[in-house]
Amino acid sequence: MNDDRLKGLRIVDTPGVNDPVVSRENRTRTFLHACHGVFLLSASTDFLGSGDVNFLNTRIGGSGIGTVVLLASKFDSVLQDIGAEKEMKQEDRADLADLVELQTKKFKRRLREQSDTIDEKLRGKIKLDTTAGIGYSIAHKNPSEWEDIEKQVVKQMQRYYPDYFSTEEDIKETFEGLSNISTIREQYLEGVFLQNKESIIAERVKAFFETNRKEVIKTIQDMLDEYTDKKEQLNVTTLGEIQKQKDIQAKLFDGLKSTFSDIFTNFNINLNVAVKKIANSIIFDEVRSIPTEETKGSITHKGMWWGHNTDEMDYDQVNSYALSEAVCKSIKKYGEEWNKQWQELFTKARNELSDKLNKSINDFELEIMSSSFNDTYYRRLIDRALDDLRNNQELAGIGKMIKDYQRQGDDISNNQFEPTGTYDLKEEEVKPYLSRKLREHNNQLVRSLRILADGLIADVTKEVNKNLNSAVARVEDMKSAFATNLKKEGQEYLEKLEQDLMAKTEVLKLFDSIIETLSALLSLYK
Repeated sequence: MNDDRLKGLRIVDTPGVNDPVVSRENRTRTFLHACHGVFLLSASTDFLGSGDVNFLNTRIGGSGIGTVVLLASKFDSVLQDIGAEKEMKQEDRADLADLVELQTKKFKRRLREQSDTIDEKLRGKIKLDTTAGIGYSIAHKNPSEWEDIEKQVVKQMQRYYPDYFSTEEDIKETFEGLSNISTIREQYLEGVFLQNKESIIAERVKAFFETNRKEVIKTIQDMLDEYTDKKEQLNVTTLGEIQKQKDIQAKLFDGLKSTFSDIFTNFNINLNVAVKKIANSIIFDEVRSIPTEETKGSITHKGMWWGHNTDEMDYDQVNSYALSEAVCKSIKKYGEEWNKQWQELFTKARNELSDKLNKSINDFELEIMSSSFNDTYYRRLIDRALDDLRNNQELAGIGKMIKDYQRQGDDISNNQFEPTGTYDLKEEEVKPYLSRKLREHNNQLVRSLRILADGLIADVTKEVNKNLNSAVARVEDMKSAFATNLKKEGQEYLEKLEQDLMAKTEVLKLFDSIIETLSALLSLYK
C-alpha cells in the first residue's frame, strides 16, 4: 500500500496458532524468527491462559524477538459480561471509566502472577495494553453501515453503561477509546518498533555473535596462528632448504600411503560399533501421566424435578501448559543427548586419528633426521585434512526434527478435554462421569504421545544412519586420496613459499598487517 504510515515497516498479519490448516500455522512459526517485534492478542475473557503462556515460551521465547506487546483483545466482551452479571444480580451499574481501570489492573496482576512461568528471555520485555477491534470499526462507520453484530454490541453497551452511549457522538468517542488504536499506533508501532528499529536489529545481530562467539574466536585464533607460523617460516627458510624439503616430502607420502589407509579402515570399523553403543545408551523419557488442574465451566444436566439446568461447576482439566513443557523437554533432551554423544564420538575419533597420523610423521622425522623437515607444517596440514570430520560434530537435521516434534507434542498437549455428554445425567452423576471421561481422554493422550515418541526415535535413528553412512563414505574417500592430497597440498605450499622468498620484504609486510588485524579482532571478541 502506498501509505506514508508504512514507510520503514513491514507488517504481517499471521493466521495465528492452533490453525486447522497446518501449513498456515507453520508459516506463522517460521515468520516469528524473522521479525523484530510482535503484537500478541489474548482474549480479555480468558486473558493470558495456559495456551498463551505456552505460545510465549515455546514460540516467541526462543525466536530472538526483543519486544512483545501483549494486547487484551475483545475488551468490549469482558465489559459486556460484567454488565450482564451486575444486572442479573440486581446490583448498581458500574461506571465504565472505573471499570476499564479496574480490569486493566487485573490484566497487569495476571501478567505478574504468570511471570515465573514465562521464559526469562521475555521477562521485562512484555508491554501490556487493551484493545477492542470491533469498537474501532463501530467508531469509523455511520450507524447505517453497522453490521448486525456491531448493532448488538452497541445495544448491549447502551444497556449496561447508558451514560457513555447516549448520543451518536458519545458512542463513537467511547468506542474509539475502547479500541485504543491511536495509543497502540503511536506508543508501540511508531514508538517502540519504528523509533527503535536500528537498536532492535543491532540487538539481534549482537545476540547472534554472542551465540557464535566461541566459534568466531577459534576461527580467528587459527588464522592468527597460521600467519604467525608463515612469517616465522619465511624468516628462517632458504631456497636451498625448500628444494631439500620437496625431496623429503615426496618420500614421506609415498612411504606412508598404506599406513594412512590402515588407520582410516580401522576408524570406520570402530565408528559403526561406537554408534550402536550410543543407540543403546540413550533412552527417551516418556510422559506416562497427564498433569491436571481444576477449572470451572458451564455444565448442562437434568433438573431435580423436570427440565434441565446449566450450572457453573468445578471439574478437572488437562494442564496443557505443564504437559507441553514436559513433552517438549523430553523431546529436546533426547535430541540433545544424541547430538552431545555424536559430537563426543567424532571429537574423540578425530583426535585419535590425528594422533596416529602425527605419529607416522614423527616416526618418519626420526628416520630421516633432517633439519629441513618442517613437522609443524605437516601437523597443520593433517589437521586441515581432517576438518571434514569436524563437520560431523552435530547431526544434520536433528535440530529441525526436535522443533517439528515439539510442535506436534504441543498440539497433542493442547487437545483439551471437552465436558460433554452430561445432558441426560442427574447432577450427582456429573462429576463421576466427567472424572471417568477425563481418564479416558488422558489415556488417549498418553497413547498419542507414545506414538509421537516412537516416531521421533524412528526418525532420529534414520537420520543417524544417514549421517553415519555419509561419514563412512567421506572417510572412505579420504582413505583413498589422503596421501595424494597431502602430497599435492605440500607441493603447492612449498611452491608458494618459494615465491614468497623471491619477494620476502613485501610479503613480510603483508603478513605483519594481517597479523595486526587478526590480533585486533581477537581482542575485540574476547
